[in-house]
Amino acid sequence: MKVSLLKSASIFILALLPTFVVAQTLEGNTTESAQQNIKTENNTVSSTVDTGISTKDKLRSFVDNINISGFFTGRAMYTDEPGKYSGFDIRFLRVKATGDLGKDFSYCFQFEFTGTPRIVDTYLTWHRYSFFKIRAGQMKRNFTYENRLAPLTIGVSDFSQSIMKLAGLADRSGEHNSNGRDVGILLMGDLIKLGEKHNLIHYDLGVFNGNGINKADNNKYKDVVGSLHISPIRNLEIGGAYWDGQYGPEGQTVRRDRWTCGFRFENPKYMLSAEYISSKGGVYDKPDEPLKSDGWFVTGGMPIAKNVKLYAKYDTYRDDKTDATKIDRYFGALNFKVHKNVVLQFTYCYTDGIDKQDYNNVVGQMFVNF
Repeated sequence: MKVSLLKSASIFILALLPTFVVAQTLEGNTTESAQQNIKTENNTVSSTVDTGISTKDKLRSFVDNINISGFFTGRAMYTDEPGKYSGFDIRFLRVKATGDLGKDFSYCFQFEFTGTPRIVDTYLTWHRYSFFKIRAGQMKRNFTYENRLAPLTIGVSDFSQSIMKLAGLADRSGEHNSNGRDVGILLMGDLIKLGEKHNLIHYDLGVFNGNGINKADNNKYKDVVGSLHISPIRNLEIGGAYWDGQYGPEGQTVRRDRWTCGFRFENPKYMLSAEYISSKGGVYDKPDEPLKSDGWFVTGGMPIAKNVKLYAKYDTYRDDKTDATKIDRYFGALNFKVHKNVVLQFTYCYTDGIDKQDYNNVVGQMFVNF
């Protein structure tokens, strides 16, 4: 019964997807243009060669191969930060549909339902060769290690300040919160196989609009992000990335010239990660803001009992690359795996802010995967 319900829900989501994509990714286009796109799509579908398999059987086969998953996160927080309030909220509620289209293609659709419901991911990947793959659609930018992680896997209650400000989450350039994602094309691959699921080199090269998720581009520039990672031993990656782009409407753009370097080691028991991020570029519509920023962090995790992990993190961000704007955060967190699909996380964070504006946060989160 539960499987049938999930399959029915997936059909409903996939049926609505074209409407969401047209409405959100073509924002600002005329109704006539959007209708023409829909008409063209319908004509393409109707011209499909008849293989002798009924449409009903094709749909059933497609739905049977859809994998439905998701998670939600409930949060309780105490804070003495000026201007902030303690309380409860639902931080995330996401549903994802993934599957294969033949042997060479796979797809992913992910929706976020907290706040304003929106598409988070929607992309198609061609993966015939391990050394050269192509992904097109709305996806995570290939910039920094931490940006590519899910909220649960960072170990503590928050992403690093530099990831928030310089990787497209709450980007300092003025871009709307895009969860580290953008719309574009990504080339990627793995080179020099050293063992099972272990390759020496991984590379990514992405070309993106530079305007975040669910929005059409609004200038003539494209953002280019390239990254290279070396894995000398299993579970260890060492590498960096470079991001060259512009944000803002045509004629009013601000530069995004950014680079990062770092490493990440993680196996089923232990985790250690560190990154440094540097940025040149201002803030859209705020010409007096600093033109240089940077940040760095170190995170570590280890088991201390069965199904219990301890994490610690040191996180620094400087909005104008001087100590006068330096904000340090110190985290300690316990993660309790109380069920194979349920994790309880308790985090304490002390913030050493600007002009002695120090404050404390205590956060409890419940992560439920389904």
